[in-house]
Amino acid sequence: MEDKRICLFFTYEGSLKKWDESGILDREVSLYTGLIKQGAKIAFFTYGNQDDYNYRERLPQIEIIPAYATVKKFKNRKLAFFQSFWLPIKFRKTLKKYNIYKTNQMWGGWVALAAKFVCGGKLLVRCGFEHYYVLLAEKFPFRVRWWFYLISRMVYFFADHINLTSEHSAVFVQNRFGITRRKISVFSNFIDTDIFSPRISSETFPNRIFFIGRLNREKNIFLLIAACKRADFGLDLIGRGDLRDELSEYARKINADVHFLGVYPNNQLPALIAKYPMFVLPSVWEGNPKSLLEAMSCGKAVIGTDVVGIREIIQDGINGILCGNNAQEISRAILRLMGDSALRKKLGNNAREYILKYCSISKIVDMELESYGKLLSRKA
Repeated sequence: MEDKRICLFFTYEGSLKKWDESGILDREVSLYTGLIKQGAKIAFFTYGNQDDYNYRERLPQIEIIPAYATVKKFKNRKLAFFQSFWLPIKFRKTLKKYNIYKTNQMWGGWVALAAKFVCGGKLLVRCGFEHYYVLLAEKFPFRVRWWFYLISRMVYFFADHINLTSEHSAVFVQNRFGITRRKISVFSNFIDTDIFSPRISSETFPNRIFFIGRLNREKNIFLLIAACKRADFGLDLIGRGDLRDELSEYARKINADVHFLGVYPNNQLPALIAKYPMFVLPSVWEGNPKSLLEAMSCGKAVIGTDVVGIREIIQDGINGILCGNNAQEISRAILRLMGDSALRKKLGNNAREYILKYCSISKIVDMELESYGKLLSRKA
């Protein structure tokens, strides 16, 4: 069997520095650390500059290839986009050392596809969420959707295999892009269940709810603020995003008890999660939300809206509560759980078991290695 040599192409414009500043560096690297322990060789192709080389000491077993450490990036975004197609030619000598080119998301997938054509490796398209579906759901302008449809269709068509994180995404890609199901696998996002594990905190907030995630429109946080106000519980928001100021103003306007806690490094979240009785995710849509999986791995009772991406994870009344996408139903679910400690414990225990069974990092590492082996055994 051929050695497994994987080059991960970061999401376009992403870098190790950005991962670090967002508090997700250790989390994202943990999968590849697990793969290295099983004999895989790993490289990260990033869109950072020389700053990404500063992570060599933290990631000594991973080859770091920052595109703009040696290439001068065009300042004009459109020109920089077209410039990105040329990057695999510039780095072909380095990239040829690897036999699998893996995308982190579809956004940037064209660079990994160009690497496949230039260097001859296999293309594994991984999408944490289906980007084109999001553009449709959020009613982006037609020209944006049309352009991204063409990119997605091209990348999916030439991919040697596709890993998606939900059954809904798999069906969508199959039907919308005409991709045979044999070419698609469904992999959950991974969770480090040793770090994200149940624990007892000396400090607790029994009258507060918490949310972790981007403070953006699709997360539906205005609704969560209204629901917590209705249920008369406080709300702590962990994360950052475009709606920070609007959310703060809305909370002030309705006199809701909301605290904005900012961004925490991922490995500090379990201690924070332990302080709260439950986690609520009120999104309009999701892919395979890591914040939900992490809260479940910590043994927390969870509430989620009955929408794409959440209903595949939460089994109502078994490992969490599903509710309607309105303030009344969310507040009713909050009150139900707050008033029943036995139910919270039952749901939290079952949530933990679900994560151990389907999402542990060891399980996903095994699934990844198996998929690499099958990929490399196929004839061109």
